[in-house]
Amino acid sequence: MDTETLFAHALNTIPELGPLRMRSLKNYCGSFTEAWHSPRIRIEEALENKKIAHSVCQKRKNISPEHLWKDITSSDITVLLPDSSLYPRRLHTIPAPPQILYLKGILPAEDTPAIAVVGTRHPTQYGKDMCDNIVRDLSHAGICIVSGLAIGIDARTHMASLDASGHTIAVVGSGLHQNVLYPASNRKLADAILSSGGAIISEYPPSLRAATWTFPQRNRIIAGISDATLVIEARKQSGTRITANYALEYGRDIFAVPGPVYSLYSETPHMLIKEGAGLVTSADDILSTLPGYTPPISTTSSVDTLSSEEHLMLSLLSEPRTINDLVHATKKSSADITRIISMLEIGGKIKNNGAGTYHNV
Repeated sequence: MDTETLFAHALNTIPELGPLRMRSLKNYCGSFTEAWHSPRIRIEEALENKKIAHSVCQKRKNISPEHLWKDITSSDITVLLPDSSLYPRRLHTIPAPPQILYLKGILPAEDTPAIAVVGTRHPTQYGKDMCDNIVRDLSHAGICIVSGLAIGIDARTHMASLDASGHTIAVVGSGLHQNVLYPASNRKLADAILSSGGAIISEYPPSLRAATWTFPQRNRIIAGISDATLVIEARKQSGTRITANYALEYGRDIFAVPGPVYSLYSETPHMLIKEGAGLVTSADDILSTLPGYTPPISTTSSVDTLSSEEHLMLSLLSEPRTINDLVHATKKSSADITRIISMLEIGGKIKNNGAGTYHNV
């Protein structure tokens, strides 16, 4: 442990000091060590805010950096500052890079392509299936998968990567201590990520509980640590859209999976596609944009990759039918029929004839 890391961590436990103010302190004072020992007037000059400077100095009196550091060393947490060799290089290029990162596990080599996959906390079966298929194939291609450990698409993303023996990073909106790691329902998933050789990172002190404000700030790291961001199902006003906006701001590639036009969860993907995001129906749509990637040569016809229920649907759609017709013919729910039809339509196997009828291509 060096003194700079010690005092950076101590300063980071003061709530008023977010990444921008931490950077202001360091730049003005020359180091976190100097900032910690600086008098109040110098803190005021660095932060250009007397009230916040007063609060910082008052709270600093009650903090023992050495005591705080014992909590770090007993928790198998690595603390990274921007000049650390392990600090993700992609984060150096964003406007407000974290001034401190807490890491559990192992980050991939810097030259490993990284794709963020984000989406709704309430995915449809269609969204789950697309997530599983795309993330599995990206992982098999050696792509590091980044997400936020949240319920829904995030968790599905991490699990699909683990199932494919891939490397996945969870960027969380809480501290890393087990008793505060958010969400609690995904703590076993977090353990699985670490056991598989993946990583969990946060810019928040290890004991900080998640709050409404921690997630938008977390989302910039998800976008910033990745080469591109893939959106799978999200409503118009959502954290997913915030992550996508950060990726756009950072000049990173954006991809989106299209969905049923009447679904609220298609709002953000379709909006992004209209704005120029890459339309994705398989991992190859992303992989083909990476330098040096050569798509695999398929040895089987695409029809052989269809599920039994998709084969059934194709046989029924040898003549035009509505969703209600298919519900009656198969005894499946309208939601299941819609999911299957959406997959076939995206795959170019069927087309919408208008007036609510579908037919084989």
